[in-house]
Amino acid sequence: MRERKSAMTSPENARKSKRSFSARLARSTRTRMISGLLVLVPLVVTYFVLQFLYKMSVGTLLPLLNKVDLQLPEYAKPPVALLVVFVAIYVAGLLAGNYVGRKVIALGEAILRRIPVVKTVYSASKQVVDTFSIKDKQGFKRVALVEYPRPGIYALGFVTGEIRLPDGRNCYIVFIPTSPNPTSGFLEAVPMSQAELLDLSIEETLRVVMSAGILSPESLVRASDASPEKTETS
Repeated sequence: MRERKSAMTSPENARKSKRSFSARLARSTRTRMISGLLVLVPLVVTYFVLQFLYKMSVGTLLPLLNKVDLQLPEYAKPPVALLVVFVAIYVAGLLAGNYVGRKVIALGEAILRRIPVVKTVYSASKQVVDTFSIKDKQGFKRVALVEYPRPGIYALGFVTGEIRLPDGRNCYIVFIPTSPNPTSGFLEAVPMSQAELLDLSIEETLRVVMSAGILSPESLVRASDASPEKTETS
């Protein structure tokens, strides 16, 4: 009787084992595919961005160098064009570092902002650049965790200053960026007692916001709880 029952259940066990193996194989394949995409996508994006920048800079200058009789071999023209790009970037930085240059740049920006289509593209790109250079202007001072948009829901924000309310309470001025575009967001006056200052750098927070939380740290640490060694090295 036991042998008959065992014979009846063995095909069923075999089917269950086969389904279990197929499920494990599909799960393992899916995991490997996702891991592969996480590795390859940034590399591919980096390649195409660098290729685009190369074509926009060196690729634009090469036809001009071909028109100028510099007696250069073909293999030397791309490095020369690249050198011209670096010199142009350096000169732009040099102009931005002195009073006359800043006035010239401001005049050029004012002209660009009056052109209907150009002003939209230029303003958007300017906002992105300003976002990443804001740390040099002491715009974003600290990172804070605040309850937003309602109690019990938390959001990461940048402390940009302090303010005193009419009732005498001291508040942090907190900019809460939207994800994945940190150039827009919400400005809130948060009572200091309701804001948790974090041991998180501006760059780390921007990575969290722009990656929609994919590059989030495993845990958030209060600034007061950070170890002295970590505070000194950060």
